Amino acid sequence: MPLQKNKKICYDTNNIMHACMTSKKQFWLSFFIILALAMITRLIFLDLRPLHHDEGNNYFFTQQIFETGKYIYNPLNYHGPLYFFAIFISFLALGISEFSLRLPAAIFGILAILTPFVFIKGNNKKWIFPSLFLIASPSFMYYSRYSIHESALVLFSIFLVIITTRFLEEKKLVYLPYIGLATALIFATKETGILSIAIVFFICILNFKNLRRMEWKKNYIMILGAVYAFLILYIAFFTWFFMDIHGIVRSFEAYVPWMQRSVSETGHIKPFYYYIKLITLYEAPLLVISLCGLAMYFFTKTKNAYIKNFSIYTILLLLLYNFIPYKMPWIVINITAPLCIIAGLIIENISNKKIRASLGALSIITLLGFSVYLNFMRPWQEDNLYAYVHTYASAISMVKEINSIYTNDSKILIASKEYWPLPFYFHKKAVQYQNDVTSLRIQDYPDFNIFIIQDDIFTKSEFPEGYFSKKYELRSGATLYLVAKKTFENVEKN
Repeated sequence: MPLQKNKKICYDTNNIMHACMTSKKQFWLSFFIILALAMITRLIFLDLRPLHHDEGNNYFFTQQIFETGKYIYNPLNYHGPLYFFAIFISFLALGISEFSLRLPAAIFGILAILTPFVFIKGNNKKWIFPSLFLIASPSFMYYSRYSIHESALVLFSIFLVIITTRFLEEKKLVYLPYIGLATALIFATKETGILSIAIVFFICILNFKNLRRMEWKKNYIMILGAVYAFLILYIAFFTWFFMDIHGIVRSFEAYVPWMQRSVSETGHIKPFYYYIKLITLYEAPLLVISLCGLAMYFFTKTKNAYIKNFSIYTILLLLLYNFIPYKMPWIVINITAPLCIIAGLIIENISNKKIRASLGALSIITLLGFSVYLNFMRPWQEDNLYAYVHTYASAISMVKEINSIYTNDSKILIASKEYWPLPFYFHKKAVQYQNDVTSLRIQDYPDFNIFIIQDDIFTKSEFPEGYFSKKYELRSGATLYLVAKKTFENVEKN
């Protein structure tokens, strides 16, 4: 009898070990498939779309680090320092190019895709669908291939909600330092991140009973660790790694001008329903599945803390962003990314395998169809609502023509108030900018032989014999003329 019992124990142990090994293999196989899909969708043809003028601005602020050897945080600048540091590292590693300018956003997008798969925990499941929805999301794909701060903000916000949920559900203070870390990274990325942090704090208040049950006094080291992680990162980023201590004060000053801008800058005021319109138009499956998930959560016995917390987070964030009159299309990924996680978790919780697979596949295929169309077929055109006041391909044609006639002795004069992102494309050339003139006499600029002139200045300018001009559209409402000597035109034709 004892021998038979031992055999049974050994048999059960072998089964458990085999199951664990199989589970690990499945995890790593799924992980690398998701990683490969994320990298393909975020990195291929990264230079397909012309740079947006905001991308050009981000290049300019990063270039200042190279020129001055330091970064001085300016509260009137374009958001926090973290993203500029990421571009700086990318430029150091790969040189200056469209690919290296957009690479940090792509990497943040890839990491955001992996975050729910790696960090969401429950019932030994590998949460694949939330990551697949993040891969397929048209808006998240578009702005992960776009050199702005938003994909980094989404990454850190998703991580904060997930790690806070684990903290509240498992009642383990070991997660506190990670919360401090994520909070500091959000602050260092963008001012609007304070909305995400405030909502997560509200979620903690809603779970006050769980907080009371934790052993705070016994784990004071974790509390100190969270404070330390937050302060070190926050101070390091805003002070250029402790070399500009006044950056801490300026980091708080940033919120006043951005609050004023959010309600007063009339050029970007949009209706309350703007973000809902974008989601309904391009990402309806996420909205429909998430709404069904909310009904499932509130009216059935199915209780999932991640669905609950991400639903609270998404609804409140959507309301806050909708109430702010100043709206930009890239803000929408702060809504669509958590919707991807909610929708993915809903699919994962469907017990019927056929329904789960069919609904998940249909939703992903629909999203991918929009993603391919918006990211690769109509990446900058005006009928793509994500391509907001975007640079036209015509501007790239102008850049190519200038590249064909530019020599070591050439100098370019740009007389226009509208010229971004041209400084990026001309970063290796001798260029001077005149944005305060109403007309030009080319004879007054003998050192320059290539001119880019805004249309209303062009009509009032004088050109001697021997120059040609060509018209280009920089973007909607911004027309530029390339003016150069006819000898250059002849060289190009030959």
